[in-house]
Amino acid sequence: ESPKEPGKSKEAPSKPGKETEKAKKYETAKIRTPIDKASKDQKTKGQEKYMEAKGFYESKNYEKAIQTFTEALSIVASPNIHMMLIRSLIDGGKKEEATAEANSFRNFMDSNPQLKGKYKKAIDDVKEYMDTTANEYLNKAIDEINKDNYKAALPLLELADSAKKSSLVTYSLAGCHDELGNKEEDLKLYKSFLKQDMSELKGPEKKTKKT
Repeated sequence: ESPKEPGKSKEAPSKPGKETEKAKKYETAKIRTPIDKASKDQKTKGQEKYMEAKGFYESKNYEKAIQTFTEALSIVASPNIHMMLIRSLIDGGKKEEATAEANSFRNFMDSNPQLKGKYKKAIDDVKEYMDTTANEYLNKAIDEINKDNYKAALPLLELADSAKKSSLVTYSLAGCHDELGNKEEDLKLYKSFLKQDMSELKGPEKKTKKT
């Protein structure tokens, strides 16, 4: 289901939602040593910590698994550790944090393209998660838009956008900001929307609100 054409609303401008703020707060250490550049000692300690964390995960102690996988990443950054941390966050009910960590993983891999060949499965698993998560948040946001609840839709769309860039999400974000009176942000997003691939938009969605 696609969002209905935005109407007029008198809702006050929205601040970033709690979900979005929560997701942004959760990101593991920015400075990470890629596994191919780690010392032998780092690799050994990282592997020991990884196995400890895996034990917590397999016993469904997700809080300890999250803590210990995070510690492992601080020693050595391996795509497999990233993937297990994301799984622990998902299974531990921390979906927003998992999305933030998946974004962190994506940025890490972009900065370390030499790892992509060896760790293709981990990359594919994260991409599948991001695609699924983006669609879940988008569908929730569309439900709110169709109820004219733009304030509730906005943080959901921001989470969808953080998981995966798409023309439909950008279009919907622009519409929400328009309805909430955030004209500057609306125009910025709409200009971005016009530059995106609109092949995913079918039928009425292609009729943009500005002509």
